[in-house]
Amino acid sequence: MKWAAVFLMVIASLPTAAVSASPLQTQRDVPGWPGRSYDLFLPSAYGELELVSLIVAIHGGGGNKGAQRKHSCLGGDLDDPGCMNAIADRADFAVAYPNGTGARVFRNLRTWNAGGGKDGFQCVSGRACIDKIDDVAYFNATLDDIGSSFQIDTSAVFLTGMSNGAAMSHRLACELPGRVAGIVAVGGANQHAAVAACAASTAVMQIHGDADPCWHYLGGAISCLDANPGAKASVSDTMKGWAGRNGCRGTPLVEKIPDTIRDGTSTSEHRYQGCSNPVVLLLIENGGHTWPRGYQYFRERRIGKMSLDFSASEVIVRFFEVQRVR
Repeated sequence: MKWAAVFLMVIASLPTAAVSASPLQTQRDVPGWPGRSYDLFLPSAYGELELVSLIVAIHGGGGNKGAQRKHSCLGGDLDDPGCMNAIADRADFAVAYPNGTGARVFRNLRTWNAGGGKDGFQCVSGRACIDKIDDVAYFNATLDDIGSSFQIDTSAVFLTGMSNGAAMSHRLACELPGRVAGIVAVGGANQHAAVAACAASTAVMQIHGDADPCWHYLGGAISCLDANPGAKASVSDTMKGWAGRNGCRGTPLVEKIPDTIRDGTSTSEHRYQGCSNPVVLLLIENGGHTWPRGYQYFRERRIGKMSLDFSASEVIVRFFEVQRVR
């Protein structure tokens, strides 16, 4: 299939090897979930702090834990000081990178069951949906393992992800309200809430391009990297849902982010008002299915433009920092 060929070209350039153990990073198996280990990066201040806050960074469909780490780095350079790990380290966050369900043949092409699958909505995504994997249970098991093994607070975690990983962040916010303190979703909307109840109230930021060819801002069946039938949830419905659950009132306050680099994009912040928890949309005009100031993992004509006006990794960590002290 065409999508498989595309994924193979993407994944060929992404890291897949196990992370070597060190005082600041480790790879661990998840009890009861063979073949789906996670990588954990600890901040330099680990051991000096009584309890460390946790960010879980969730890869996109067809990716893996190493791919998500690379996505957060400008040009895919893992040594760049703007990578998620480096920024999180400076803010005393630990970062976990979990692994989704692998494809039958190409095991490192991994996906999440982020919801959908009825009422005309696509189940996102891939083998995880086909096999009806309970990824909520997987994340509970992962967080339990982290909490029992490290000085890390897993009662109020922060989630971020790209595409399928963004949709998984939304689902976990809906289904684990007692554990999720906030999410930032990049390039993927709340597919779960399109077909199931979601009564959670939590801090939410959505980063999305209005020219995203893979998960269209308006939703629908338009896609670029997957072949599952059905529609995707719209970003506007996703934001409306979170605004309602968080008791927001009136129209969002809109402010332009400085357009400092000629990359063909510009960004506006839509901040909802009167909310019990922050609800924010960063809408990238002409933006594609990309991680701002991250890794352009495929050709622009296939996935669209990447904004260089701001760093998604920086914005994510700063957003979570504010929620950590609320």
